[in-house]
Parts: sequence; structure tokens; C-alpha cells
Amino acid sequence: MRQYSVNAILAQRVFINLGQTQFFVWSDILTDLEASRRTIEKEQEEINAYKRELERLKAETKEKQEKVKVIISIDSYDEEHQLTFITKQGIVKRVSLDQFESVRQNGKIAIELRDEDELIDVKLTDGNAEILIAANNGKLARFNESDVRPIGRSAAGVRGITIPQDEAVVGMAVITEEKNEILVVTEKGFGKRSLIDDYRIQIRGGMGVKTVNVTDKNGKLNTLTSVSENNDLIITTTRGVVIRMHVSDISQTGRNTQGVILMKLKDDNKIATIAVVDRQDDEVTVQPENQVEVE
Repeated sequence: MRQYSVNAILAQRVFINLGQTQFFVWSDILTDLEASRRTIEKEQEEINAYKRELERLKAETKEKQEKVKVIISIDSYDEEHQLTFITKQGIVKRVSLDQFESVRQNGKIAIELRDEDELIDVKLTDGNAEILIAANNGKLARFNESDVRPIGRSAAGVRGITIPQDEAVVGMAVITEEKNEILVVTEKGFGKRSLIDDYRIQIRGGMGVKTVNVTDKNGKLNTLTSVSENNDLIITTTRGVVIRMHVSDISQTGRNTQGVILMKLKDDNKIATIAVVDRQDDEVTVQPENQVEVE
């Protein structure tokens, strides 16, 4: 459950109220206008402005509708583990897992979101992990989880990565001993593996370093995840096409490259999601379309 901004609450209330009593509202406006002896032209101008505002609020309310972002399987609720949140605007937050043990049927507030912000990802962490946050401009920030102190559920969090106003965070990864490589995928089907040592640990809230060279050819960064050579990668496109490949078949490249083509896409098709699963050698997999590194 999220807390809406004041504007979003207003939009909902206005939309509901007007949907139920719009004729009475319009009539009240006309009555007020007549009482103030305004001209017919002025009345019509007021009503048209009112209609435009109603349409704007309807669109704003529709855009702010909630949707499921992450599903996490939890065996037990304890104080040693936390849920780590990252938002579209780069805000990171840690909350002790035991604060979510009892959840009402209508949900429980997990994070206070700022205007125009939204939840992007949630990870289960133990307090000793390293966090990686990536933005669609190809930048990635690496910092210690301990740099973010646990806080209450209703708090807003702190700055995890600083990004330009027109860019957005696309994902978060947690580094473990089992998964110590980074895999990034762009919206036009390019991808690359890189070692975690290629990214220096920074102070939380920095602008990050380049993880992929974003160009018109490969598109903006779509997502990132931590992987190992014992994993398979499943890629799904916006048009419903799904492929599976061994992570070990994806070339390791430097940070300042576009990566290799994992999947050839037409102009009206883009990468939607990726999933990392255990490697299955008896499964039918595909090779990346082009293992020649694209500079």
C-alpha cells in the first residue's frame, strides 16, 4: 500500500465527487455566476475551464493507480533481516522485517512516497550486503547496505543515487558470494556481464559510474541484476516473446561499452522484464544473437 501525495488524494476525491454529482456541481457554478451577474460568455469560459481541470484530474488519478511491483517469499519475520526499498527517484530505505509480521487485509504502509515518485524494487537483506542501484541513463551506484540505517515504515527514506530530473532508477541488485557479477540489459535487447570489482564502493547518494554506454542503438538501460555462471537468463519482451539463455554465454565486457546483442528486436518491441533462474543444461536455450562487442 502506498501513501498518495496531497494532489493525488485531491484528484481521487474530486473524481469521485464529480462522478456522482456532476450536474449539481455544474448547476451550483451557474447559480453562483448568475448571482454575481457575469456574462454568458464568462460563464461558459468558467465551465470549460472546469471541464478541462476535471479531465486533467481524471488522467492524473488514472496514472497514479496502484499495481504490484514485487513479490517476496519470506520464511520467518525476524529482527536480523530487513526489506530494502528503492524508488524511481533514487530514494532508498531499510525497514526491519519484523515490522511487517502483522499486515491487515487492506495492507500496511511500507514507505512514504514523494510527489511523482513510485516504488521500483524491494530486496530482502541481512544488513551486511552491498547494494547496487542503476538508472536508465546507464549510471550505477555501489554502496554498503549499512550506509542506510533502518527506519520506520512510514518514513520516506534517504538518497541512494543522484540522477538528473529527466532520468529514473530502473532497478536494484544485492551482491552475495553466490552472485558476484552484474548483468545489465537495455530496452533494445543489448546486454553485458561485468565483475563487481569494476565498480568502486561509493558514498550513498552519489551520481554513480557508467555501467553501460547508452546510445540510440542500444536504448536506455532497462534493468540490472546480480548473477553467476550457474544461472540462466529469461528475457520477456513487450510483445510477449520469451527466450532463455545461459548467463555464461553472455560476454563479459568493460563498463564503457554498449554490450552485445542478446535479442534482436523490431522497432515496436522492447525488453519488458528479465528473470534469473538456476541453470538447466537440459533446457532448450538460445545463444546471444551477436557475441561481437559493440563499442
